[in-house]
Amino acid sequence: MKKKFASPATFLAALLCFLLPFATVRCTDNPTPLGQLSGIQFVVGENLVKETNMTNEKNGPVAKDVIVDSDWARLAFLMGLLGLAVAFMKIPNRIKRKIATITALSGIVCLVSMWIFSDAWYRSQNMPLVFEYRFGFYFALGGFIAAAMVNWLQKTETVPERPAEMPTSQVEYL
Repeated sequence: MKKKFASPATFLAALLCFLLPFATVRCTDNPTPLGQLSGIQFVVGENLVKETNMTNEKNGPVAKDVIVDSDWARLAFLMGLLGLAVAFMKIPNRIKRKIATITALSGIVCLVSMWIFSDAWYRSQNMPLVFEYRFGFYFALGGFIAAAMVNWLQKTETVPERPAEMPTSQVEYL
């Protein structure tokens, strides 16, 4: 029986994309970027310490220590690890594919939620940050989409049944 490595490979590719640049962070009123963060830095939290004059129109100056992290990125990374782990578990393939598909879809939802909600959350915390998402983010999203598609479309391998062969002594000739 031939093993399929497409599912773990797609999850591994999605996880490796967390090492690539995920986003450029800048202040809303300043075009100069504060920093470029990888996905891992979003997962563990990166302290952007800059001597900048970040201000918010409503509340005045913002603290200089800005810790950029994302619970959505943490969840997406966990979904990638879980999907990779499921690929190597000794459970039936049908169940394995269902769990891997759900895990990949959860990773997609987490990354899309990070994309939608991160700017609004930081603004609500009096941190006027803007995130410009980079290719690492989109590649990770593509990796999760590929993992979902591979696991969803993968067919079970069935061994075709061979018809019973009749002994030549029992064959009737017309």
